[in-house]
Amino acid sequence: KEVQGNKSGLFSTTPQTVTYIYTKNPIEIKTGSVTIKYVDTNGNSISDVITKSGNVGSSFDSEQKIILGYTFKEVQGNKSGLFSTTPQTVTYIYTKNPIE
Repeated sequence: KEVQGNKSGLFSTTPQTVTYIYTKNPIEIKTGSVTIKYVDTNGNSISDVITKSGNVGSSFDSEQKIILGYTFKEVQGNKSGLFSTTPQTVTYIYTKNPIE
């Protein structure tokens, strides 16, 4: 940021001080997000959407839910992984149980 005192000169019998003053650069911590959806085979939401966020490079996990009236079919996306600068989506797909 600045220098206090003479950065160059001649040695003398009087003590001299040169002080270099620095400012700290702010550390930019990047974050990422993962959206977790629970839908039926028609794409209709059947449970609350969950959004997780964290520092890029840290890990995340998602989980399959037990949803009354539905049977888990498949998951699209990574159930677990690392947060990245690109938003990620995990979609759990369920089939509606037949009415008996």
